[in-house]
Amino acid sequence: RQTSFARTTFVAGDPGDVTDTEFEEEYVPPRKGWYRQEQLLENEIEKDGTLRVMLFSAATVFSQFFSIFIRDMLLSTGSLVLVWLYIFWTLESAFLASCAMFEIVFSLPVACSLWTVI
Repeated sequence: RQTSFARTTFVAGDPGDVTDTEFEEEYVPPRKGWYRQEQLLENEIEKDGTLRVMLFSAATVFSQFFSIFIRDMLLSTGSLVLVWLYIFWTLESAFLASCAMFEIVFSLPVACSLWTVI
């Protein structure tokens, strides 16, 4: 049988060479660091869409999380702006559009609370 999924585990380098803190400071954040070069290689491999490469390690988990988080936050901010613009266009009042957005945003914690209880 053939599968479209595969998993490989490897250890790069000698664990005694560089501490985790040194690796996080010198190789992950810089624009020309190891992690950035690895991301560019992932993007090149994933161009045709048949393979998804994901690198997970203790040193890069925060960089990976924040790259996903920033993209999602930009999408949600864009959604909020578009909804506000639509409400403003419909009601022709910035105050009412802002009040509506306030109600929408602050209904989410109530909905989550009810979802958890029920």
